[in-house]
Amino acid sequence: MDLKDVIASVVCQSSEGLAPVQIVEALAQVGIHTSARQVIEVVDRNPRLFSQVEGRICGPGDSRKKTEHMDLKDMIATVVCQRPEGLVPLQIVDDLSRQFGVQANTKQVLQVVSRHPKLFSEVEGRITSRYDNSIK
Repeated sequence: MDLKDVIASVVCQSSEGLAPVQIVEALAQVGIHTSARQVIEVVDRNPRLFSQVEGRICGPGDSRKKTEHMDLKDMIATVVCQRPEGLVPLQIVDDLSRQFGVQANTKQVLQVVSRHPKLFSEVEGRITSRYDNSIK
């Protein structure tokens, strides 16, 4: 998982967006040290993942528009980070279908989750983002 993925995970947890310094602080809480400048550079290089509104970094406005540029891992991360309590795989499948129009099955979801242990964790059958407690 690269810095872009981690920043996306943090940003999608905030409905109103975050200032670059807030993102740096959230990343530091999980042991990732970066600077506001690096955050801004990543955001500028990935306009399909991030938007900037009044100095705050947000996720894109319409998830359906970015579907063609996202892989299943990105879509699952987006769905999971919207629910801090986590989701069972069947709920993730339903949300993927509703938000992105993607038909996946629970086996595919579990394969993606197991391949990305730095991004996802599984607790009592619920899939959560590893960074879901970094911003409250």
